[in-house]
Amino acid sequence: MIKEEVVKKKYLTASSFYSIMCKVVCLPGIPAWFGEYRKQMERFVRKSLLFDFYGELLTEKRRAVYRDVVEDDMSYTEAAEIYGISRQGIYDMVKRCDAQLEEYEEKLGLVSRFERARELVTEMMQEETSDSIRKKLEELLEQL
Repeated sequence: MIKEEVVKKKYLTASSFYSIMCKVVCLPGIPAWFGEYRKQMERFVRKSLLFDFYGELLTEKRRAVYRDVVEDDMSYTEAAEIYGISRQGIYDMVKRCDAQLEEYEEKLGLVSRFERARELVTEMMQEETSDSIRKKLEELLEQL
């Protein structure tokens, strides 16, 4: 049996990428038609964060289907073929997962606490602070 090493990688996750893109879309000079695209990105970021925080609470099959459809952008038809259930079944499963993840957030509030902590660190970084404090805040923000 080969022992697998755990490697900590730093990479841009889908949710962090879309979070950055949402902020870019808010910049002045972005066309008005881009607003709908921004709303879609915000919904995707929300779903991704909920899945990051609470995905392990879903059953293994639901977690796999949700990851494929929402995060990996697989169509309902493709997922239905892979998992051997109907397209409507995949659609219903994703909707139930969305509702379940939102329910977990409503009860536990981990995502809202995380977002608030990130906002506070960002605000503190923008204030006049010493270099050592700024470096520690940057490190904290990176960890969030």
